[in-house]
Formats: sequence, C-alpha cells, structure tokens
Amino acid sequence: MKAHLSIHDLAPETLPRVKSMLEKLSNAGVGPVMLLVIPGLDWQPGELNQLRVWVEEGHVLAGHGWTHRVNRRRTLKHKLHGLFLSRYVAEHLSLNEQEILSLMQKNYDWFALNRLPSPSHYVPPAWALGSLPVSRLVNQPFRSVETLTGVWFPQEKVFRSMALLGYEADTVMRALFLKRFNSWNRRRASKGRPLRISLHPDDLSLKLASDILLDCQRYHCHSSLP
Repeated sequence: MKAHLSIHDLAPETLPRVKSMLEKLSNAGVGPVMLLVIPGLDWQPGELNQLRVWVEEGHVLAGHGWTHRVNRRRTLKHKLHGLFLSRYVAEHLSLNEQEILSLMQKNYDWFALNRLPSPSHYVPPAWALGSLPVSRLVNQPFRSVETLTGVWFPQEKVFRSMALLGYEADTVMRALFLKRFNSWNRRRASKGRPLRISLHPDDLSLKLASDILLDCQRYHCHSSLP
C-alpha cells in the first residue's frame, strides 16, 4: 500500500529540525518527501541553498501559505477553528477571496524568484482553504490544492478523497484525538482509499513519535500524489 508523505511548516526556524527528521527517515529507508515551504519569512542564502540540495536529492517542494500565522482571528468560525484545530496558523481564514488568490500567487512566484523549482502543489495552513470557493481554484497557479479531506485538481475538475494520518500531538487531548483519527484513516486506507502521511517538524519528539516510523515503513511512502 502506498502513501503520500509530506513534512509541513518548512521555514528558516524549523529547517534544522526538518533536516534531522529527513535524516532519520532516510536511515529507516523512507523517502523522498514532499516539503511544504512557508515563503514569507527571513530566508537566508544558506537556507535557500539547503532547499536546492534537497531538490537535487529527489525531494519535492510545495507551497504552504505565506507567513503561516495570523495575529487575530476575526470571525467566530475562525476562532472556533483555531480553538479546536489550527490555533493561530490558518491565515486563509482571515482573508477574503481575492486576498487568498493573491497570497497563493505570491507563494508560487517566490520559488522562481529564489531559483527554486516552481511548485505544482499547494497546502493551505491547517488545510483551511478559507472563503475561496472551489470554483475559483482555477484562478490560482498550482495544479493541485490539498484540503483536510483530499486533493483538488482544478483544471481537470477532479477531487480525490484521501485518508490522512497526523502526529502533531503536543497535548494529551491531541494525542487521544489523533490516535482515534489515525486508526479510522488506516481502516479507510485498508479498504483502498489513497493515504497521506503528514508530518510536522517536532513530531518525532511528541506523544505519537513511536507511530511515525511504523506507519512510514508499513506503507510505501513517496512524495508524489496519486
């Protein structure tokens, strides 16, 4: 059984932890990986060069918001989403349709401006697409856009439902929720549903760390989408 493997939240601050995670995955025979890059931060030349090295090694870069941060959750929906799921990272939820499209275009353009391959895949922070209707995804530059339930291919007008495993269990409550969530999604995958394994930079030091390599080795992980 195959699984699409990604590491979220690649930023200058998290780059050393992502590097350590990639080394541990590689030592376990897992990879290559899709790396979700947050462009709108203070990237230094050496950090950008590390991204180029990873591309040369076979890893794939994808877009992931702009700053991955909001200072204020403006609506009740956003406040509830932040309380139960996204905290202060779901920046799409504070924007209107045109602002979201502008953010996605700015994300896409950043890669070429920094001599990096233009990405084909985009994941909104916390998988929260915000107020942008699916019908308007044709107006953004990425071939595919990922949400919590699966992946949209706007130009082909195709949606692929995908199961999801996550491990960002930094509290007891999150660990309990993710244990059940992941068990349910493993069952869905066993019945033929395509599977995503989504990692975050600190996951190997959190409460579900022991599950990560087991899952990555149980499924044939790769960076490509189905």
